[in-house]
Amino acid sequence: MKHFAVHFLETLRDLGPAGLFVLAILDSAGIPVVSGVDALLVWISVAKPESAYAAAGMALLGSVIGSLGLFFIARKGGEAYLDRYTHSPRGARLRRWFLEYGLLTILFPALVPIPLPLTLFVLSVRASRR
Repeated sequence: MKHFAVHFLETLRDLGPAGLFVLAILDSAGIPVVSGVDALLVWISVAKPESAYAAAGMALLGSVIGSLGLFFIARKGGEAYLDRYTHSPRGARLRRWFLEYGLLTILFPALVPIPLPLTLFVLSVRASRR
């Protein structure tokens, strides 16, 4: 498995900005790639400085597409999932918070300097909207 991961990352690096685009989609769609997009962006930018802006743009575009995919998946099945797992007092409180503050549930973790995956927040916000 380790050999596959190394080969996969080297292939993405060799693809340059297009590889970064693919990794950003996977990361934002809920497949955890801890700091992988950031590391690959730095790696590509150092290796080929002339493609740094293109790589950053592709990472942004890939992240948006991956998040939109996750958002629409949550739109289909998120409400049933939330109904099943928010019956406890703590879950009900969390759900009320999501219903009341909506956009802030994504804005706050996006602005925190600590790397925080937004996947849970994207899913929760979409699923909490009726």
